[in-house]
Amino acid sequence: YTQASQIDLLTRAMKIETSRFAGDPRMKLASLLLSRCGKLKGRVGESKESVSMLKAALKCGLDPEYGFDPDSMYIAETFHALGIQHGANGDHNLKVEFVSKAAKIYEKCGHRFDLIGAKKDIANALGSLGDMKQKQIILEEALSSLVDKSDDGGSKPGENNEEDGSSEGEPKAAENDLKARLLCDLSSVLQNPEERRKALEQSVELQKELGQQADPFLLVNTLGSLGVAHAILGNQKQRVQLLQEALELHTKIQRKGDTLQVAILLSNLGNAYRDQGDFKESVRVLGEALRIKEAIYGEAHYELSSTCSNLALSLGRLGEKEKKLQLMQRSFDLAEAQYGSRHSVMAYHSFHLAAALRETGYSEKALPHLEVAMALEEDKATASAASFPTRLLEIIEDMAFCQLDLGRYKEARELFSNGALKIEAMQRQAKLKKWQLEWLPPLPPKKKGGG
Repeated sequence: YTQASQIDLLTRAMKIETSRFAGDPRMKLASLLLSRCGKLKGRVGESKESVSMLKAALKCGLDPEYGFDPDSMYIAETFHALGIQHGANGDHNLKVEFVSKAAKIYEKCGHRFDLIGAKKDIANALGSLGDMKQKQIILEEALSSLVDKSDDGGSKPGENNEEDGSSEGEPKAAENDLKARLLCDLSSVLQNPEERRKALEQSVELQKELGQQADPFLLVNTLGSLGVAHAILGNQKQRVQLLQEALELHTKIQRKGDTLQVAILLSNLGNAYRDQGDFKESVRVLGEALRIKEAIYGEAHYELSSTCSNLALSLGRLGEKEKKLQLMQRSFDLAEAQYGSRHSVMAYHSFHLAAALRETGYSEKALPHLEVAMALEEDKATASAASFPTRLLEIIEDMAFCQLDLGRYKEARELFSNGALKIEAMQRQAKLKKWQLEWLPPLPPKKKGGG
């Protein structure tokens, strides 16, 4: 059965059960059906309705009158599913709260795989809340516990293991699937590009070994991420091949093409074509990505901003200056509406909008945007311990060229000379900060009583 038909059957079964008890929905079987139906609703993207059903299921499940053990796997799985759906609705604090409740029950019941899966979901929620360090710590601990447990002499898949909550042991396929997911999530927080590539390649290898047991949508995402990892390492050809493989796989598993996943893959592929110098194909692919995103989000959603700017860059390489300016302005407006004019992300948008304005002859209008970009980049460079502000040099150069366009040679000369001094000073300061961080010993602890 499809998930939609399962929902229909469960809904009909729930109506029959509730009618048998004079319309009182708080009975054991109805609660089970509500939980199951709520999980399926979440899988087909109906997150708000899923949350409502799962809350109702928990209300029944936690009522002592109806005989559920509050530490049962049914309660844990419902907590877990409710947390996932809160995350899908954008409330990651509630996701952490409910999945953490599930994790405590999993640990108490000895269900190792479920516990590791819950930790993975908690880590991803913390990452969405901006705590990347804690996300990495939890994922590395989860991966380590999974590898250590499967490598030791006890509780290997295929053996009886009551402590892990499975009378028949944990299948190797389930272990490899969980390991592949952990590696994929961990790759998103690894700072070293080579380590990120290795983690993603290992994840892809594990997923391909699973064959038909693998989650095809996870494989599509992992292939796309691996393509981006190769791009960072300078291998654009491999990037294109992996993204094309991901698109072909997605086409096989889902005939409907206008999905967000396709839009993301097309966006990455369009950027890859531009980096390879194939600007016409880049424009075609990015245009299709933008069309899909507009169909999903509407025309005034921030998620369109990056695709607009990338398409603008590709059009600019084809000499389409007016179209580039229109899309850069649209990208800028969407980002400003989302973040405000003084958010750090606006440095990128201000810089590229200014470049598009200058290319179309609006150098006077470009200058205020360059000034904003410079101020934001200076703030970022000051906050960083050891970064060389390369973008600042580009901004100062563009400001100087704008002044030259307007015939202001004195102002242009001052920008070039003062800008060079500013960059040199900031570079020295960055090197000093780095030296201090790497070589200066930590301050001794203060003695009690002053001194």
